[in-house]
Amino acid sequence: MPSTIAPVTKPAGGDRPSPKFERALLQLEELCSTLQPGDRIPALPELMRRFQASERAILRSLDELQRQGRIIRRHGSGTYIADSPPVPPAAAFSTTIAQQSIVAVRTPDNSYFDRCVDLLFGHSDALGLPLICRIVSTSASVEVADSLVPSGAEAHLSFVLFRYHLAPLAKRLQEKGCRVVIVGAPLADVTPEVPCVYGDHQEGGYLATRHLLDLGHCRIAYHTMDENYHRTLRWRGHQRAIEEVERRSGGKIAASVLDDAEMLAWRTDPARAQAFFRSSDAPTAIVAWNDHEAARLVIALRAAGIRVPDDVSVMGYDNLPEGQLVQPLLSTIDHSMDWQLRTALDLLRRPALPTPSHTMTVLPTLVPRGSTARLA
Repeated sequence: MPSTIAPVTKPAGGDRPSPKFERALLQLEELCSTLQPGDRIPALPELMRRFQASERAILRSLDELQRQGRIIRRHGSGTYIADSPPVPPAAAFSTTIAQQSIVAVRTPDNSYFDRCVDLLFGHSDALGLPLICRIVSTSASVEVADSLVPSGAEAHLSFVLFRYHLAPLAKRLQEKGCRVVIVGAPLADVTPEVPCVYGDHQEGGYLATRHLLDLGHCRIAYHTMDENYHRTLRWRGHQRAIEEVERRSGGKIAASVLDDAEMLAWRTDPARAQAFFRSSDAPTAIVAWNDHEAARLVIALRAAGIRVPDDVSVMGYDNLPEGQLVQPLLSTIDHSMDWQLRTALDLLRRPALPTPSHTMTVLPTLVPRGSTARLA
């Protein structure tokens, strides 16, 4: 049986970026997501005018995007969308290895994994452990392990892999003598073969749907970026909430799935969103893949003249910072990622290796805010 950890409430206080900077950064990320590698970003005065932001907020946001490797500034020419970052050679990688180093391996992502790595950096830095971040493709093969572990470095490297679909790579790293923990939930009915830490996504899905059902919504759409969505623990939680209400009320809940292509179409063609919600069987609530996608959805719906939550409630997921950068603030599910990462580091640093099927799950909490409301 997996161990279960209750989330810990983070103390108030501490440094926090200004709302103006966070808003400008979110808007610039939205702009960058519509451009291709090599495309030029508008000049500073145009960005200030377009986003109604100060010069300081725009410059800080550009600095952050450059730090993340998303943009390139060319003196006298302008700012451009960067290509995918190159994979450094093993020789260069080995020069960063200390007595013990943490290596974070993740796939490209707009928001969620960036947040995870930021939190992981804080925890590893507090422990005096160097953190190395490597990005691999979503279809990375197990042979990537050879480039991740220079010869003779096995005993000095501990790996945190984000997303369970990297389990084959994690197993290869274990075979090479490295310690490995995956932060991410397996599919339903899959027994982990590598130590795992993850939020209880079945409970998270249940809480998200139950919140909307308690508000009177009986037509709910689920946005997914995962082709295996119906095999996930989160989907199982959604279904549990629906079945409970259907048994109790005797009524029928209409559940549909919105793929990422449809959501993208709404952002580029507001008329398509308007036509979708004019339908008599249109959903009255949407559960987004995460808060980043939920924030983009709120912006797209606003552009189409669709009010949140008056016309449709929007539910986020993962309690990302973006959830508090839009109006209304996003209702969401908090899996206490901060606690998950601390737990992953604890497993990696224990004297005794955890068993291959060792799992630690974190109980989620509902964070109700202004983007969901009772059905009129």
